[in-house]
Amino acid sequence: MPSEASLADICQYLKDIRDGEAAEDFAKAIEAANKLIRRFPQETLAYKSKLVLLIRLNQWEDALSMINKCPGKKLGDCHFEKAYVLYRLGKLDESLTALEPLPKDDVRVKELKAQIFYKQDKFKESCDILQWMVKNHTDESDEERLANFQAVQKMIEAEKKQAEASSSEMDVDSGEKMLTRKEEKYLKKREARNANPKKEGEITKLKRRQRKRKILPKNYDPNVPPDPERWLPKHERTAYRKKNKKTRDREIGRGTQGSASANPNV
Repeated sequence: MPSEASLADICQYLKDIRDGEAAEDFAKAIEAANKLIRRFPQETLAYKSKLVLLIRLNQWEDALSMINKCPGKKLGDCHFEKAYVLYRLGKLDESLTALEPLPKDDVRVKELKAQIFYKQDKFKESCDILQWMVKNHTDESDEERLANFQAVQKMIEAEKKQAEASSSEMDVDSGEKMLTRKEEKYLKKREARNANPKKEGEITKLKRRQRKRKILPKNYDPNVPPDPERWLPKHERTAYRKKNKKTRDREIGRGTQGSASANPNV
């Protein structure tokens, strides 16, 4: 059992730790905790105080090293502190494992799990926890908790929109892949041409274009030049001769049918 002088020294060290925490002079508080640990290594409160101070100073590696090196009897139950340090170091799976021994209905555990799930892009799980917290728990962190809940909801909505946009892009891509027969034929020719490139100095023969056979009129003689007036109307050509009116009248009444006799005596 420590003497009265020793108890006075312990109380003074603890007072220095509390004063440093109150003034947010964490370096001074850690120095007091180190002195207490060196003089009285059996004092478990000094170890736990130093661990909390390292966490408040964001010295995550030092805090994790202290948790792993110190015996459990000196630190006591520090599963939550270890899980929180692992979370801040980005070791999310290990942080969830460290939370398993703790009660699931613990508010600290629920809130830390919500943060871990958010970091893992498991927005649905994080949203469910935060929604329960907003409805069933209240403390000085209500505003921050509500802001986190709204942020997770926005991420879920963004995921839905992104999924819809990606599905529409897939539909467009599948539509573009439906090629016509001509396009497929062209692509095959291009692939064959790329597979057999032209050698240096080789001249590619141009494919002769097939001309359509001309249809000529009957009795066509290539040696006789065509009539230059063939495109003019018939009555405008120089060889055209108009029939005489007298000749046309003289021919009226000729023939056997319905003809009158030339002899008046008949």
